[in-house]
Amino acid sequence: MLMRNKDGGTEGMRYGPAMAAVAAGTHEVVNVDVPAAGSVASEASADLDDMTKAELIAEAKRRGVELDDDMLKADILARLKKA
Repeated sequence: MLMRNKDGGTEGMRYGPAMAAVAAGTHEVVNVDVPAAGSVASEASADLDDMTKAELIAEAKRRGVELDDDMLKADILARLKKA
């Protein structure tokens, strides 16, 4: 993903760190590389499995998925996969 930082510079970042930077308010997404058709769902699921709890929370916020404050990582992951 191509990201823009607060100084206006751009940098490439992997998905997980990019979403964490967006959640922290230090970067914004400039463009997103989209996988080939037919592989989006399986790749998205695999991406979720590799994320930390903080990254999953950031992804849930990005998607507008509501979470409870006391949710475990596994519960957040399950809710995102259902969304």
